[in-house]
Amino acid sequence: MQQQAAHTISQKNKSFLGLEVKFSILASSISKKHVKLFIARVIIRSIPKWKSLDSIEISYFNKINFMQDKELIDLLIPLLCPKMYEDLCIVIKLSNKSNSISLAAANAISILNRTNFEFRNLDFRGINISNSCLSKNAFINVNFKGSCLKGVNFCQSKLYDCNFRNCDFTEALFSRLKIIEKFEGSIKKVIISKDGKLLLLCCARNTILWDLNLKMQLHSSNFISKSAAFSPCGNLIILVDEGIKVFIKWDRKLGIITEKANTKLVRSQKIYNVCFSPCGKYILFWGSNFIELEDSVSLNIYKKWKAYPYTLLNFTKCGKYIIFGDKGWIKQISIESDRVEKLIHISWMAKELTFSPSHKHLSCNGGNLFIIKFETQELIFAEDMSRKGFNYSTSWSPYNDKIVVSDGNGFCLFDIEKQAPVAHMRENYNKNDSICYSKCGRYVFIGKSNGLLKLWDLENIG
Repeated sequence: MQQQAAHTISQKNKSFLGLEVKFSILASSISKKHVKLFIARVIIRSIPKWKSLDSIEISYFNKINFMQDKELIDLLIPLLCPKMYEDLCIVIKLSNKSNSISLAAANAISILNRTNFEFRNLDFRGINISNSCLSKNAFINVNFKGSCLKGVNFCQSKLYDCNFRNCDFTEALFSRLKIIEKFEGSIKKVIISKDGKLLLLCCARNTILWDLNLKMQLHSSNFISKSAAFSPCGNLIILVDEGIKVFIKWDRKLGIITEKANTKLVRSQKIYNVCFSPCGKYILFWGSNFIELEDSVSLNIYKKWKAYPYTLLNFTKCGKYIIFGDKGWIKQISIESDRVEKLIHISWMAKELTFSPSHKHLSCNGGNLFIIKFETQELIFAEDMSRKGFNYSTSWSPYNDKIVVSDGNGFCLFDIEKQAPVAHMRENYNKNDSICYSKCGRYVFIGKSNGLLKLWDLENIG
């Protein structure tokens, strides 16, 4: 009996194995496209069954990463009915309640993006759509405040009136940086002339005057400068480093460039920076233990003060005062009377003070970014940019409405009216990198520590 039973079982196993073999042969004869179409239909049929977070969490939408299979997305799209578009939007919004459905939300918004869905007047606050693809579309008045946008691809998308405040932009892509030129050594500072035609590049091995229209080098100085400045008319360039000043005069009509060094300063008196007054009458130098004001025509010293520590100085719009940060205050000193006044009380160290082109707003940078309305001394907004080991640089839009700031993950574009970031450029950032807005307001020049001069196109960001 036992032998017969064993024989019967073995016969059944053989027949079962035979069916399995036949099924595998049949499956192999079916094209991969048909298999994916079957999967797509199963996924579509599961959408109406989404009644709760738990049902979404166990669904295929939260198990398969559609961004890695564009063919599957293309098969899903024709099967969608109008009601399902609403269901997908609900899944996206529900991701702000549970991170467990973040893959489903990323899949949902990526599918909507592929259908050219109109992302307009949507409230997507706090959603989690990590690694989704939102390229080649338009996002108008979409509120992403506090959302997790890690690895999201916004390349070639138009972003108008969107709120990105307090978003996580880690590894997110808004556009690609275009390489303009490669120079020897790191680019420590990028400065643009007032007319927007020339760039001054303070490199590790030399200082280069670059013509943006001709896309060529006009002059190269062997002097290695930490900082530099164009005069308002653009015919005088000042380079500074340690205790040396270099004056470069340029006759635009004749194309003649003359260079003269001034080494009167003691070597221990390091010069940190230099700038011109708005009218171009004065040149301001400041360093480790002095502030020096020179006449821009005669190059004679007009005034000299003891140093105010650890901050970059600037002129007010009228050119009669110099502002600086000192011990929890933003102060101003009168050029004529030498009188020092306290203007704005701050609870942080202001390492960089930069006026907008209209001088209506003042940005204070010292680990955190603060934007102040200068006339009323009103704090418009503050943004935590703190990250140890990085120095932050800023550059204002020529239209006074935006400011670009370097942070630990790249470069962030802030809209002053919205009081929020509107775009982020992920780029391997080094503390020596420098940023500078173009005069047309469309581009941001980025000088990299590896010698690359790059361009960030902001055309689709508004």
